[in-house]
Amino acid sequence: MAVRKMNFGKIARISGALTRSLKRFQHGSEVVTASNQSLPPNLVLYGISKEQFEPESQQEEVKSPGPETPIIRKCNGEISKNKSPITVWVDSFKNVEQQRQVSAQLHPLIFGAHPRMDILHEVMRWQQRYRDVNYTWSRTRAELGRGKQKPWPQKGTGRVRQGSRAGPGWKMGGIAHGPRGPVSLYYKPADDVILKGLTIALTVKLVQDDLIVVDDVEIPEADTNFFNDVINSRNLSENSLLFMHAENDFPQNLSEIVSNSRTLSLMPASALNVWSMLKHDKLILPLSMLDDLETKILWHMNRYPWLGKPHNFYKDMPGKKGLKFEQEQYLAEQQRESDENVSQ
Repeated sequence: MAVRKMNFGKIARISGALTRSLKRFQHGSEVVTASNQSLPPNLVLYGISKEQFEPESQQEEVKSPGPETPIIRKCNGEISKNKSPITVWVDSFKNVEQQRQVSAQLHPLIFGAHPRMDILHEVMRWQQRYRDVNYTWSRTRAELGRGKQKPWPQKGTGRVRQGSRAGPGWKMGGIAHGPRGPVSLYYKPADDVILKGLTIALTVKLVQDDLIVVDDVEIPEADTNFFNDVINSRNLSENSLLFMHAENDFPQNLSEIVSNSRTLSLMPASALNVWSMLKHDKLILPLSMLDDLETKILWHMNRYPWLGKPHNFYKDMPGKKGLKFEQEQYLAEQQRESDENVSQ
C-alpha cells in the first residue's frame, strides 16, 4: 500500500492551525471548548500542540460577560440592525490578580470582520517587501574596460565579422538589458485592502483569545518584579506581548520595562499594523485608545460611500452633502436658541 509522504513543515502548519482552533471562542453566552469540537480520530498532536491540548477537566472555563455585567465603554459609531456589539472583559494591570468585573463593547465591523486569509496574507506580504531594494547590477559592453579592439580583420578570414570581444554574444562579454540596480521594490495595495487587513487582524486576535482589553496599560511603578507577577498571574510569561497606548497617554513606567525586554513591545495607536499584530502572541489595548481607533477606522470605511453605488456625480458629492448638512445644523441651532429665548 502506497503511503503518501508529507513534509514536516506542512504538518507543523496544520498542527498549529488546529491548536489555534481548539482555543475557546466567546460568542455571546455560549462557550465553545475543545471537547465539543469534531476532531478526527487519527489526529496526532506533538510538541507544542500536544502540550497546549489539555483535557476539559484541567482547563479553566472562562465565560463571556453576561447582561448583568457592568459595561464601562460602549461602541463608537452606528451599528446596523443585523449586528450586535461584541462584549469583552476589561482587565487592570494595577492589580496582580486578573480582574473580570467590568466589560467593554467593541464595534462588530472592526472586531467582527470576515477573516479572509488572502487579504491578510497580501497585507503582510506588502509590509515585508515594501522596504526592499534590489541591488543587482550588471555591466554593459561599454563598462567592461576590455575587448575594445577588433578580434580579427573584417575580411579574408572566412569568419563572421566582429568588432569587439565585449559584445553580449561573447563569453565573459557585457550583458544586454540586464539588471541595473539599485531599484526600489516599493508598491502599495489599494486603501480598502489595507483597511480590511487591519480589521481582519483585529478580528483574528479576538477570536483566538489573543486580544486583551485593559483600563490602562500603565503600571503603578517601574518594578520588574511587580510586572512579572502581573504577567505570570495571567499566564502570559511565555508569550510575546504588544502593548498599545493612546497618542496623548504615554506609559512611562511600562516603557522602562519594555526597553529591556526582547519579547515586549510598546507602540502608539498611529503605528498599529498587521505585521506587528501577527508577530506578537498577544495584543493589549487600553480603553483610552479604543474610541480613537474605532473613529478613524469607521471614517475610512465610510469616507466615500457614493463610489460604490449609482450616483449623480455633481449632486451626490460628499463635499456638497456635507455643506448642506452643516447649514441645516446651523439653522436648527439658531431656531433652538430663538425658541429658548422666547420661552424665557
